[in-house]
Amino acid sequence: SDSMKVLSGGSDAMLMSWNVDDYQTSLQTKGNRIQARNKFMGHSDNVEDCAFKPGSSEICCSVGDDKRVVICDSRAGEKYISRIDNAHMDDINCCSFNKFNPNYFLTGSSDTKVKLFDLRRISAGDSNLLENPAPVVKTFD
Repeated sequence: SDSMKVLSGGSDAMLMSWNVDDYQTSLQTKGNRIQARNKFMGHSDNVEDCAFKPGSSEICCSVGDDKRVVICDSRAGEKYISRIDNAHMDDINCCSFNKFNPNYFLTGSSDTKVKLFDLRRISAGDSNLLENPAPVVKTFD
């Protein structure tokens, strides 16, 4: 089921989606490994954070040390559907979708900035800027 999907990203610059049902099946069959359902490309350095768009198990956002915001859709294959290069001036540490309007998401960076993006305008790279006195390592719903 869609509620059993999770995302991971790491130092290999890959974003992957997994289904927990696969793990439960592997336990029943005495398997010891599960395979990622999807592998997404678009980063060139560590993936620091990732999140599914609320209400969707296909669309997700990831951010990383390459200063990129990457939007992926599992229905479109491995390549990202949107990417913003140099979305911040330093590593991007976190991203979070708005649960009330899932078209909006925040990114937080070591450059002390929080940016608000709209998925409907992501190709333009438009964002609203919020300043913070210290590096941003977590955004909250």
